[in-house]
Amino acid sequence: MIPHRASGILAHITSLPSAYGIGDIGPSSYDFLHFLKNSEQTYWQFLPTNPTNSHFDNSPYMAKSAFAGNPLLISPELLCKAGYITKSDLQNKPDFSPYTTEFDKVEPFKKQLLEKSFTNFIKQPPVDFNTFISNSAWLKDYALFMACKNIYKERGWFDWPKKIATRDKEGLSAFYNTHKSLIEFYYFEQYEFFRQWELLKDQCKKCNIRLFGDLPIYVSYDSVDVWSHQNLFTLDPTTLRPSYVSGVPPDYFSTTGQRWGNPLYNWQSKDPLVING
Repeated sequence: MIPHRASGILAHITSLPSAYGIGDIGPSSYDFLHFLKNSEQTYWQFLPTNPTNSHFDNSPYMAKSAFAGNPLLISPELLCKAGYITKSDLQNKPDFSPYTTEFDKVEPFKKQLLEKSFTNFIKQPPVDFNTFISNSAWLKDYALFMACKNIYKERGWFDWPKKIATRDKEGLSAFYNTHKSLIEFYYFEQYEFFRQWELLKDQCKKCNIRLFGDLPIYVSYDSVDVWSHQNLFTLDPTTLRPSYVSGVPPDYFSTTGQRWGNPLYNWQSKDPLVING
């Protein structure tokens, strides 16, 4: 039982020491949990763990999805332990900085490990893989969004071909049929992230450490959340650009105020929230 008074530490997962350029939800986190336990701490607080966007300096507050996990946080050691890659696959890695996360090096390194893992994974997927897909209401839109980002060279969804940007059913169906394998890769990424996340939660229970994270006030304009639910945001139906964006007025932090750039929620919308509708 946790006492009334307790303390903890704020440390985002990306900042943890790792041989692979970025902290992850495998051994990097396990070591930190044991440090917390030995320090008689109770809480571990971290920033949002959603997939980041390099166009926004990988800020966790400008994520591509409000629901998906960041594949950069997937542990290479746990991929190896699962049999998806070999130890030799982990040897040929860039010369990562021991002080900062160099996302320009981390992203291609992690991507090639995940692509190789997927090649082996898909030969005989676990029995719960399809169940994971079916039970994750947000996943199909996310995987489709990420596949589009890949095919359209990371352009924002509002600059994709019109039929895809406006989610024309025939256009999306044709895209899905053409890029089914790529879409399944993004299913796999999320399956593996949440598999490793459950392992991390088990470690937390063993160490009697409680987790709590953070959520942004708004979602990113260039996100699956806005693309798949355009009616819920203040977007111009012709240009698909935000009619209004978030920010704060001048205050003692900034004499000119701040322009965050997230689209505002359309509180007047009478359309229901439909997932994969």
